[in-house]
Amino acid sequence: MEAPCIRGREAQVKLLGSLVSNVSPSFPGLFCYGHTATGKTVVVREVLRWRQVSHAFIDCIDSYTPQLVFEAVLDVLAGWRPCGENDYRAYQRCDNVNDFVRHLVAVIDRFHNGKPVYLAFDRAEKLRFMHPTLLQVLMRLGSLAARPISVILITEIIWDKFRGSGSGAGLADPLLIFFPSYTQNE
Repeated sequence: MEAPCIRGREAQVKLLGSLVSNVSPSFPGLFCYGHTATGKTVVVREVLRWRQVSHAFIDCIDSYTPQLVFEAVLDVLAGWRPCGENDYRAYQRCDNVNDFVRHLVAVIDRFHNGKPVYLAFDRAEKLRFMHPTLLQVLMRLGSLAARPISVILITEIIWDKFRGSGSGAGLADPLLIFFPSYTQNE
């Protein structure tokens, strides 16, 4: 399968494609940032599809509480779709981080055979205000779960604003990928 051709974003596709693998994740955290309409979301989504890795792509507008974030991740990774037949229930109810990590380990072991899993959070700036420790948990998820998990944050704001927020204190720096504005030629 060929790399996605996204005009003006060849460098970002190449870099992200080199980092995403079914063997083992080469990063615990990745931070994709740039102004609105610079291709961040489409590049991340297409590279994850192209590399054919297990992943969950979560929009932080739709999942606006930690519980909804946790349940959305588990739903996607388990291939579960809340619908009328299952009373619109989540795959597993998660009220706290401990439940989430425990259920995540079970889902990875059951559905993904221990292969690397990538969790992409679009509009990740919303995560900063959900819970004081949510960002720390997400950025350390691989070590907490003792599984090959990488987190990709997609946002319009710079990393320093994440680190400077109350929920970002003490975070290890992720790998940063900048998406510049398109030029007139692009």
